[in-house]
Amino acid sequence: MFLNLIMLAGLVGVASPVLIHWLSKRPPRPVKWAAIRFLRASVEKHQRRLRQEDLLLLLLRCLLIVLLVIALARPVLRSVGGLGGSADVYLVIDDSMSMNHGTPTRLERAREAAVEVVGRLSSSNRVAVLSLTKASDSPLPLPIADHEAVIAAIRAMPGSDRRGELARDLGEIVRQIPTDADADVLLLTDGQNNAAENVERWANLDALVDDAGDQANAPRGKRSLGVILIESDDVSNTAIVDVKPADGRVELDRPARFDVRVVHHGSEPLARVRVRLSVVESDDEATERRADEAVLERLSPGEVRTVGLMARLTREGPAVVRATIDEDRLSSDDARDGVVMVKRAFSVMIVDGDPQRDGGRGEGFFLARALRPSENSRGAFAVTTVSAQRLASSSFEAMDAVILANVAKLEPVAARRLAAYVRGGGALIIFAGDRTDVAFFNDALSEELKLLPARIGDPTGDAMNERSALGASLVGLDHPIASVWKGGGDSPLAQLGVRRAHVLEPIRPKEDVGASGSDRERGRQDIAQAGRAIVRLATAGVLVADGDVGRGYVGMVGVDASTGWSDLPLRPGVFVPLLHRMLGAASDRRTASVNGRAGESMRWPAGIDVGWRVNLQNENAIERERQMAVSLPGTSAAYARGVLVREEEIVSARAGAFMVKSGDASVLVAFASDERESDLTQLDGPRRRALEQVAKVKAIEGPGDAMAILQTEANRWELSLPLLVGVLIVALLESVFSQRFSRSK
Repeated sequence: MFLNLIMLAGLVGVASPVLIHWLSKRPPRPVKWAAIRFLRASVEKHQRRLRQEDLLLLLLRCLLIVLLVIALARPVLRSVGGLGGSADVYLVIDDSMSMNHGTPTRLERAREAAVEVVGRLSSSNRVAVLSLTKASDSPLPLPIADHEAVIAAIRAMPGSDRRGELARDLGEIVRQIPTDADADVLLLTDGQNNAAENVERWANLDALVDDAGDQANAPRGKRSLGVILIESDDVSNTAIVDVKPADGRVELDRPARFDVRVVHHGSEPLARVRVRLSVVESDDEATERRADEAVLERLSPGEVRTVGLMARLTREGPAVVRATIDEDRLSSDDARDGVVMVKRAFSVMIVDGDPQRDGGRGEGFFLARALRPSENSRGAFAVTTVSAQRLASSSFEAMDAVILANVAKLEPVAARRLAAYVRGGGALIIFAGDRTDVAFFNDALSEELKLLPARIGDPTGDAMNERSALGASLVGLDHPIASVWKGGGDSPLAQLGVRRAHVLEPIRPKEDVGASGSDRERGRQDIAQAGRAIVRLATAGVLVADGDVGRGYVGMVGVDASTGWSDLPLRPGVFVPLLHRMLGAASDRRTASVNGRAGESMRWPAGIDVGWRVNLQNENAIERERQMAVSLPGTSAAYARGVLVREEEIVSARAGAFMVKSGDASVLVAFASDERESDLTQLDGPRRRALEQVAKVKAIEGPGDAMAILQTEANRWELSLPLLVGVLIVALLESVFSQRFSRSK
């Protein structure tokens, strides 16, 4: 087999010395001379010797050309991928979102290179075709000998909007290869720099390739790893990386602001970037309606800009909000969908721990006025107030939020119901005051039920001393809820008077919890997440904190909601935004259960029973596809393919919004691409060198380059060098004989 097959065309040059030899032979001209008859015998003998010399020179010159051409064609005796060998070839094609860039796309170029490799393999080689981002969805996860079927699978491999992580994904694939099999792994990827961010994992990948499996005494086959980089000169890209309600809540038939975040990856600034917002409100007659738009006059390289756009939603229930920009060479991230819940009023239950304080003007009074200024006002909140004793007998599971205001403790039944309510997607806000039983909250709710994101410390300060002002710190206001108070001494937070408070201690996550911080992992955990500090005390410690618990949200404030320990209720610039933004974060957390990332699992929303399982990538399920996953307007119909619906979760390879149905029940979900995929920067120097330590890396340049990556020193013997030595020897012999024969002539 030859690595540079096209060079064999040079064998046509063998005809050159033959043609020259034939043209140089001139027919003798007869000359009548009587004495010639005495020389005839000598001449005939001399002519026979000349013919032998000419024939030898002709053969040497032909051999010289043949050896030179074959040497340039790079012949091998034995090679990977069936070039005389019998190893299984695992073609791993990167199908992450960044591979959709360009015309032709990087994925199309990778498929062409893979087809080229398969076309040059021998019939003894079996080939597997694997998807990098999710091996279980690969078209040919096991090696087969039918190369035509392999090529068909390569050409049919679709792209996705998933995120790729080279070390993790490739390691999972290598571990699936039988330990005793000879295997050559060839990865075709664009080498996106963000996909190799955990560069230290490549050291482990080396061990995976050389020694896949954990069986110490099992026989092991030969392994090699090659990486073909599908490089591109133009890596500029503009993307929408987020769209969500500004305060987390969307009221029916009232203007709502949506924050659209746009980022520009490129070396040159962009002018007049148009950002549009539209809504889809009905699943029966789904129509897309343009709501608002704005123009960014200039977008600098690396700049992230948040644009506020307004929309009025006129139907109660779930709706899709879609943000778009003009399409560029990577269209997958030029649109982003988000599911929002439109409500006429958000229901809040206030549990008042001391309803008789100050003649009824205690915790519940101030909280109710902050949410609903007057009984006749048209507000976004429907408020119900109960005592702590009535909580156990109250039905709060349908509430959007429950507020514990200076509650001493809860009955065990109420505590367990409250924990289940939060994990199922509910919201809990706690104001801790003088009646709060610290031991109960820390032991029962935090340690036993894993409900709180922070422990409650003993109170500090003097509530009766006006000069004992702990105050709030204006430093470290990094939490989104606290961003409204940034502004130095002019901030309303600077005027907040806190005389006495419980110092909160945010709980740190366990080492094995939320390592990657994905939405899928957050949704699956049943214990309290890491607490996040919102506002700190000027002296020391945390005054306000929050965190996610299961599917729900918990916010905590270290003072009560009355004027007993602070003037918080008398500071509308602090009290009202804090309460509203906490409830908005809770609403945002609830809608997070129907907003996920492409390629990651999304749990079915609570209350929907799914009694079937169907993989919409299966051709036999096409008839059911229209019933199971309905693509909404503005999304390609092909996006409905690749949605995997299981008994407990939904997975989509594509970004977009879908209506997934189960019998009479349906749920509106949206999947978005990972914003890290929008940065198309390819492998930098350190990460590429780390990759080259464990793999043979080659950037694809033209036909034939893909095949060269399969050749390694361990499993092939290239004959080019010996042939070139032979060329020199033949050339030397031809020169010596040519000079010697010319003298004799």
